[in-house]
Amino acid sequence: ASGRQERTVVSGVPYSADVHRVEFTIDRDGSCAAGLCDAFTFQTRTGIREYDVGGTPLALALSPDRARLAMIVHDRALDAPIVRFFDPATRTQTGDLPLPIDARPGRISWGEGGTRLFVSDHGRSAAWSVDVAAGDALTEIVLPWPTLDVAHLDGEDRDRLFVLAADGTTV
Repeated sequence: ASGRQERTVVSGVPYSADVHRVEFTIDRDGSCAAGLCDAFTFQTRTGIREYDVGGTPLALALSPDRARLAMIVHDRALDAPIVRFFDPATRTQTGDLPLPIDARPGRISWGEGGTRLFVSDHGRSAAWSVDVAAGDALTEIVLPWPTLDVAHLDGEDRDRLFVLAADGTTV
């Protein structure tokens, strides 16, 4: 049971969280003085950890070597989607991708070797290639329309980027 629960705790009545993983009873009434009431905060060890990434995560993609998590986050301060990187080992944010201000990243896809990240853009008629090995150098891939999604295929004899047009009808 993570976060605020739907039901309120009542003194003397056994309480069970929404998914019944936490149960307890408060034996005495709480008190309120000057508008401040007793509050209870506790943690349980569920194995789930939450990290503030500065907004609402919209898409996640873990690099093939599992060393870097790329995510599209609707940033609270900017009120816009951005590409943000997170280090799973240290559990810290490691930076944001410097896309143009009018870019609207939609989906992300790692290249099979993990040296490139591809980003769809439903704000511009483009997709983006990010050279991770070269300090996140950006290359704009100009297209005739904005994109909703990207998928990269590379192998011994091919290197292709598939994109889904913003209207959802063309790949």
